[in-house]
Amino acid sequence: MPGNHDVDRTKNDSFDRAVPLAPRTEFFDPSKVGQGKREILSPRFKSYRQKAPAEVSGNWVSSPEGAFAERIDIRGRNIGVVGINTAWLSKDEHDQGRLTPGFGLVEAALKKT
Repeated sequence: MPGNHDVDRTKNDSFDRAVPLAPRTEFFDPSKVGQGKREILSPRFKSYRQKAPAEVSGNWVSSPEGAFAERIDIRGRNIGVVGINTAWLSKDEHDQGRLTPGFGLVEAALKKT
């Protein structure tokens, strides 16, 4: 899953981290509205989408769900796999303690699995 090393920080580098973190923001909503809000940052993950393994399309980054969630069968056991993007708000070398995958996106992915 993408981490801060997968972010092209030169794309949309003037975004304000406080906006997605503001109360009542829809940035981390697993919906079309949330997808629209995250769209401004989606180009930053082009490299990740190109390098994602064939089994896990990188397109989930720009999907309404904003997280990867799938149930798979391994040797007769049903396993839930969740992949989250911890680098949505990655901006500069001062990211420590400022990144989040977004509660809404994680909660929806966990419910799906």
